[in-house]
Parts: sequence; structure tokens; C-alpha cells
Amino acid sequence: MKGRDFEREPIERLAGILCYLQNQSLRIDEMVQRIHQTQAQAQIYRAVIRGGPAIYTIKNPGIRKTCPED
Repeated sequence: MKGRDFEREPIERLAGILCYLQNQSLRIDEMVQRIHQTQAQAQIYRAVIRGGPAIYTIKNPGIRKTCPED
């Protein structure tokens, strides 16, 4: 997995799933809307069921796996 050790280590150790918003300049209502859009929510649920370790970016629309790359 890419990234900084202190960020990556807990995700790898706990087989965690991390979902983040790539665009930090969005207004809070836009951030909430991206997370709660139907397509993103369904994809996040499927990612959690698949298990980790994995990192996803929340885009518009949906999510994209960024690490580890398939």
C-alpha cells in the first residue's frame, strides 16, 4: 500500500476500509451530498463487505479504489 506509514499501518493491521473526499474545497453541504448520494452509499457498503485493507476516494458519482490498486 502507498502512503505514509502512520496512515497506512492501522488500515493494513486492522484490514480496514478508508473512504475519503478527494476535494477538500467543497462546501460542507456538498461533502455530505457526495457521501449520501445513492450510488456512493451502495458502493461504500459493498466495499465494506469485501473487506480490506483498502482505501477509496469518494467522487461524483460513486467511489474509486485508490489503494491497493487492482
